[in-house]
Amino acid sequence: MAASVGNAVGMYGAITKNIEAKKMQRKGQEGIDNFEWMKLDNAYSDTSISTAGGELQMENAATNTASMVEAARSGGTRGLVGSLGAIQANSNQVAGQVGANWDAQQKAIDFAKAGDRAQIRGMNEVRQSNELAGYGQMMGVGMDMKYQSYADMQATGNAQSQHNMELFKTFGGGMGGGK
Repeated sequence: MAASVGNAVGMYGAITKNIEAKKMQRKGQEGIDNFEWMKLDNAYSDTSISTAGGELQMENAATNTASMVEAARSGGTRGLVGSLGAIQANSNQVAGQVGANWDAQQKAIDFAKAGDRAQIRGMNEVRQSNELAGYGQMMGVGMDMKYQSYADMQATGNAQSQHNMELFKTFGGGMGGGK
């Protein structure tokens, strides 16, 4: 009798394990099916160059140019004509410096954005592959549990069959000897 109760409890455990295993597999598959790819934002996407310093430089250059032109004008036509080339060269030099500064700032921003994009891509790949691997592992554990439950059911069935044979030998053998 105790063996039959034990076998029934074993069978119940095996069936429960099988149900839990199927739930785990389903949950893992749902995780994979409903997986959402993460979106990380670039920390430098809204960064722009600073034009304040360049604009101030250009204003100062315009003031200096006006002062130089006025000084050249006081020297007469010959002084004005002789100075215009130098005045224009000075103005061009300031504009070139400002442009070079703005270009350097833009290159630094572009480089920072590219570096952040690469870092974001790497983070996404690691996070997402880990999450998907976890769901796959959950499915694998569920499958292992399911097959183990089948083995448990078979072992319990074998134990019950063995118990039944012993009962048959005990009680069936005594009945046949009474003739």
